[in-house]
Amino acid sequence: MNWWDEVREKAKDWRNLPMPEPKLDLENMKIASKEDIETARKSAEEILERLGIGDEEKDMLLGRTVQENNQIVYKAMREGLEKQGVIIEEMNLAVKRFPWLKDYFFKMLPVNENALTAYHTKYWDNGVFVHVKNNVKSKSAIHAYFLLNESSFAQTPHSIIIAEENSEIHLVEGCSAPSIVENALHVGGTEIYVGKNSKVFLTKMQNWPEYVHTRPLTYARVEKGGELHLVNIVLGGGRTTVEHPRIDIVGENAKVVVREVVLSQKNAIVDLGTYIHHNAENTSSQIISKTVATDESRVITRGVIYGHKRNTKGYFSCDGMILGDKAKAETYPGLAADLSDLQLNHEASFGKVAEKEVTYLRTRGFTEEEAVEMILKGFVSPALVDVPLEFRVEVEKIIELAAKGF
Repeated sequence: MNWWDEVREKAKDWRNLPMPEPKLDLENMKIASKEDIETARKSAEEILERLGIGDEEKDMLLGRTVQENNQIVYKAMREGLEKQGVIIEEMNLAVKRFPWLKDYFFKMLPVNENALTAYHTKYWDNGVFVHVKNNVKSKSAIHAYFLLNESSFAQTPHSIIIAEENSEIHLVEGCSAPSIVENALHVGGTEIYVGKNSKVFLTKMQNWPEYVHTRPLTYARVEKGGELHLVNIVLGGGRTTVEHPRIDIVGENAKVVVREVVLSQKNAIVDLGTYIHHNAENTSSQIISKTVATDESRVITRGVIYGHKRNTKGYFSCDGMILGDKAKAETYPGLAADLSDLQLNHEASFGKVAEKEVTYLRTRGFTEEEAVEMILKGFVSPALVDVPLEFRVEVEKIIELAAKGF
């Protein structure tokens, strides 16, 4: 048996483990695509075109990989990246190509913590492996798109990012599906290793249609002097989206910055929150969360910054806006201190768009719709620092639609 299949054997029967709320029915999900690779490739290219990614832009995006369902269907310029010291490979090939990967594979993701982690471990298929060698700084963003293109399908990619000492990498990850997809599930796993004095920038945008459930499982480890900058953008929210990244800071002078943007629609339930553990001295973290709940959606913002060591600095800010009378928003920011020598702070605010601000802008010649749009764009802008242009444009489009329904 291969070592990566031995990992699967560690997973218990997910049916006998607790299922996190809101619960999912996994019994009838397909775990293998029946589409042939050529059909998948053409379908993926059509979706990329609808996302506004033209031929010229494709040539500019280095090392992009597209995974449709659980098949890798598009690759670009990865050979050039590898010569520079950056390896990007589909996971099904990476486990065969790099035997040393077993030292990182499923080392942070808890296999049997609940039904979802066990299910992902048992049925993981493909994903993206990124490895940045010592002293290599890749300034160009590497793009990966995960397209879920079958109804009643469970997409289960497992991705690993390793940034060795004194390296730097920028990753952009997009997740989407056609609007015709129903009762589908994305339950991907990601493990991020930030080495000494290295920097990892990861921007994720999830734009799922209303009948898709998503349960990303994200874990990160940041060593001495390392930096992790994580931006998570949720547009629409699908039917249900639950994501609770866990980040462990294990080296002195390490830094973590998390920015979350949620624009929920229809009857989506979005439950988002980051849990950061300061397990080393002289470390800092920051979580900035901006949410906008519209229609009949419900947004829950949660998370905890844990201070376990001296000279920990942590700041947690979660702000939300509610458009309409049926949307709901909740926030549960948490701070946990084991010592007195810590600086942990949080603030939270939720409410509707201020009538005074709308009235003021209308006196300056703007329509009510334009005023709401301007207010919303200004509200989320602090969380969009360093976000790639194509993602900012997508966020602004959703805001414009939300303002029209105000």
